Amino acid sequence: MFHYLFQKVNLFYEKLFLNYGRFISRHYVKVIVASFMVNLVLSMGILRLQMITNVDQLFFPVRSQAKQDEKLVKSLFNNSTMLGDDFFLHQLADFGTWAEINFQTCSDKNILSENYLQHVKKIHELVLEMADLDEVCARRNGECLIDGVDLLEPQFYESFLRSSMERKSSLYQWDQSYDRKNFRFYVSFGDSGKIGFTDLTYNLGKDFRINFQNESVNGKEPAYARLVKLRYNLKDNIDNPTPEVINWEMKFLSLMKTVKKNQGECNDKNGLFRISYAASQSLDNEMTANITLDIKLVVGTFSLIIVFACLLMSLGTNLITSPSYVLPFAGIGSAFFGISSSFGLCSYLNYPGCNLIFVIPFLVIGIGIDDMFLIYSSFQQVSKKNSSQDSKDKILQDLIVKTLTRSGVSITITSLTDFTAFLVGITTGFRSVQIFCLYAGISILFCYFYQLTFFTGFLCLHCRRILNKQNAFLPCIKAQPKHLSINFFNTKKLKENGLKIFEFLICHKLGKLITLFLFLIYMSFSAWNAYHIHEGIELQDLVSDDSYYSTYVKDNSKLNDLYPIVMLVMKEPIDYDDIQNRILIENLLKNSAKIKGISNSFRLNWLDMFKSNKIDYKNSVKNLIDSIKSYPPFLNDVIIKKTYFNYDLNKTVSAGYFKMSDLDANENMYEYQIEASRFYLQYSELYLSSLDAIPMHLLRKVCQESGLPVIPYSITFKYYEQFEETLPNVIQSFIIALESMYLIALIFIPDLVSVFCIIASMLSIMTGLMGFMHLWGLSLSSITMIELIMSVGFCIDFSAHVTHAFITNGKGNRNRRAYKAFMHVGVPIFNSALSTIVGISLLGFSKSYIFKSFFKTMIILMSLGMLNSLLFLPALLSLIGPNWPVHKESESCQNNEEEMVHLNGSKVNEAV
Repeated sequence: MFHYLFQKVNLFYEKLFLNYGRFISRHYVKVIVASFMVNLVLSMGILRLQMITNVDQLFFPVRSQAKQDEKLVKSLFNNSTMLGDDFFLHQLADFGTWAEINFQTCSDKNILSENYLQHVKKIHELVLEMADLDEVCARRNGECLIDGVDLLEPQFYESFLRSSMERKSSLYQWDQSYDRKNFRFYVSFGDSGKIGFTDLTYNLGKDFRINFQNESVNGKEPAYARLVKLRYNLKDNIDNPTPEVINWEMKFLSLMKTVKKNQGECNDKNGLFRISYAASQSLDNEMTANITLDIKLVVGTFSLIIVFACLLMSLGTNLITSPSYVLPFAGIGSAFFGISSSFGLCSYLNYPGCNLIFVIPFLVIGIGIDDMFLIYSSFQQVSKKNSSQDSKDKILQDLIVKTLTRSGVSITITSLTDFTAFLVGITTGFRSVQIFCLYAGISILFCYFYQLTFFTGFLCLHCRRILNKQNAFLPCIKAQPKHLSINFFNTKKLKENGLKIFEFLICHKLGKLITLFLFLIYMSFSAWNAYHIHEGIELQDLVSDDSYYSTYVKDNSKLNDLYPIVMLVMKEPIDYDDIQNRILIENLLKNSAKIKGISNSFRLNWLDMFKSNKIDYKNSVKNLIDSIKSYPPFLNDVIIKKTYFNYDLNKTVSAGYFKMSDLDANENMYEYQIEASRFYLQYSELYLSSLDAIPMHLLRKVCQESGLPVIPYSITFKYYEQFEETLPNVIQSFIIALESMYLIALIFIPDLVSVFCIIASMLSIMTGLMGFMHLWGLSLSSITMIELIMSVGFCIDFSAHVTHAFITNGKGNRNRRAYKAFMHVGVPIFNSALSTIVGISLLGFSKSYIFKSFFKTMIILMSLGMLNSLLFLPALLSLIGPNWPVHKESESCQNNEEEMVHLNGSKVNEAV
C-alpha cells in the first residue's frame, strides 16, 4: 500500500514540476526579470522597518505573572498616591533610572584607605559638576540621593570605622566566635538634622569587613573592602524615563568614558583602581550598538560563501561546463532576495523587528545553499546521461524538466519543514522568539520562491551557454576544443578512497557493527551533556564582550552578593483595626519566612509600629501618620484614600488620595481607608537558575491561602520566570515541531518506516546538538531557543534528502539503495554543510554573544547533520528501510551483500 501511495504522491508532484520546468525553460529571461522586480518592490519596505529594543518586552515571557504584578504595583504605589515624596531604593517596582560607578582596587588592595577614598571623591565631584543633576535626581529630605556618598565623608572614616574597629576588638576578647561581618548599616546625621542611611553590603561589596586593631596598618585601615559603589538615583517615571533623564545619562556615560581612559586600568603604570560604570539605558543602547557593529559580517559572509561555492561547484568541470561565478552568485542572491523580501513585507505590515533578526541572513544562506547544491547536483547528473540529438531548445527543456522533477520534491519538503518549524516558534511565550520566527519563516518561503525562479532562470542561461559551447568566464568568447580537456580540481582518487570507507560502514556487516558502536558512544555522550545543560541568560551576554556594560555586570556579580527584596502587597482595602486581619497578616509573614530560600531574620512591617494597638484611622489619620513617620520609608508603604458621602448621589465617593500636605487641612471632612499597603521580606539563597523560582511559587501559594487580598512581588521575579519558562517552551516547541514534521514528511513520503527513520535521525541530531551546546558553554535561553527551533528544520532537511533518494533511486536490495542514496545526495549535502561552515566562520570573530552562539550552534548542527545523514541514517535504512516490490531486481541481478563491497566501481558512478 505504501509504495502505491508514494508512487501516486510522487507522480503528482513530479507532474507539477514537469509543467513548471517546461514553462521556465521557455521564458527564463522573463522569470528572472519578474522575480527581480518583485524583490525590488518588497525590499523597499525595509525603509519603514521599526525595531523593538526594550529588554523587558523581548526576553521575558509574554504572559509573565511578574510583569502583570509589576503593572499593578506601579498603579498602586506612585508619586500621585504615596504619602511622601522621598526616594527609597527597596520600594522600586522596577530597576528605576540610575547611574552607577564601581571603584575596585587592583590586586586585592584595601580601598578603605585615605588615598583611595580621596581619588574616588575627586571623580564624584566631576559628576556633581555636570549640569542638570539637581533637575533629574531622585530626592530624599529635599536633597539629591546618592547612595554611597556618605562613605566619602571624613566622619565615616574617622568616627564610624575607627570606633567600630575598637568596639569589635573589645567584643572579640569576650567572644572568640564573634562575626567579622556584623556591621552592615551606617547611619549618618547631617548638620541640618537629616539622617543618611547606607547599606554597607551594597556600597562596599561582599568583601567588606571591620578589621581588628592588630590587622590595621598603624591604625589607618580600620576596615577592609575592595569595592566602593556610588549610585546616582534619578527621577523614576512609571512608563519610560523622561528626555531630561535620558540626556543626563548620556552625558554621564560620556564623562565616565573619558575618566576611565585617563584613569587607566590595573595593568597600566598609572592605574590606581579599576572603574566600571553604567546607567539605566545602557543595556538597551549597547544591545543596539552591538548588532549594528556586526552587520558588516553579513557582507563578508556572502562574499566568502560565493567564492567557496564557486570552487565546490567547479569540481570536475571544464571551461565550458564550469558554473563560473554567475550560478553561485544567483543561488546566494536568491537567499539574499528571500531575506530582503521578508523584511520588507513585514515592514509593510507594520510588524516590528528586533536585534535577533540580523541573524536570519546567516540562517537563510545555509538553507539557500542546500537548495542550490541539490538543484545543481541534479542538473549535473541528468546532463551526464543526455545524448539527445534534438534541437538546443528541446534539449534545454528536457534537462530543466528532469532537473526539477528530480530535485523539486526534496527542496519542497525541506522548505516546508523549515517554514513549519518557525511557524511553531511563533507559539512560544517570548516576544523575541516570536518576531524572529515570523521573519525567518517568511524568509524561507521567499528563498524557496527565488530558488525556483531567479536561480533556476540562471540555470537555464547556464545550460544555454553550455549548449552553445561558450566560455564559462567570458561567455562572449566561443570555447575551443582544447578547453574540454581542462578539468578543474580533479579529485577522483580522493573520492574513490572516501567512498570505500563509507561503503564499508554502510553496507558490510562488520562496518554496520562499527557504525552502531560509534552511534551508541555518540548518543550516550550527547545525552549526558544535554541533561546537564544550564538554563537562563546573563545580561552581559546581550552586549559586546568589550562593552563597558559587560564589565560593569561582571564586576557587580563578582563583588556584590545581594539578595532581592520581596514585597507582600495588600492590593485591596481591608480593615487593619480588625484583630482577625492583623492575625492573618502576622501568620502570612511567619509562613512566608518559613519557606526555604526566604530569610527569617529580615522583615519590614509598618504594623509593628502599633504592635497590638488599634490604629483608629477611619475618621482621622493623625495617629497613623505620627506613628509611621518615625521610620520615613513606611510613609510610602501605606496608601490612604479620602472618601465622603455625596448626598446628591446618595453614596460614598472618593475624594482622592491623602498626602502629607493634607494634614494642615480640615481632615474631619472625610473618612479614610487604607487602599493598599506593603510589607517586605528578603531572599536568603540564590542559584541564578530555575531553582530561584521555587520560593516565588511557594510565596504565591502562601498568599493565595492566607485569606487576604495579597500578592508577592519582586523585581527579580520576571528573571526567575524566564529561567523557568525556557525549558518548557523548548520542549513544547520541539514536540509540536516533531508532530508537524511527521505529518509533512508523511504527505511527501507516505511510508511509516521511512518517516520513522527521518524522525529518529532528527532526534539523534537534536540530542547531539544540546549535548555539544553544553560542552561549548551555551545555555538554554530565549536566544538559544531560537537556534534549537531553527535546528529542527535543518535536521529534517538532510534526513529527508537521504530517505527520499533511498526510495526513488531505482532497484536493488536495501544495501545497494542505501549506498546509491549516499552517492546521490552525499555530495550536495557535504557541499552545503561545508559552505555554510566556511561562510559563518567569520561570526567566530564577532564580539556579539548572539552571533557567537549562532556560530557555535551552526557549526555543531552542520557537523552532526553530515554525520547522521551520511553515516548513521544510511546504515539504518540498509537495515530497516522500505523494501517494496518495485525495488526488487530481476533474478539475473546478484543481491548478495558481499558483492556490495565492490559497488564503488564504474557502474554505480555512471548511474549517479
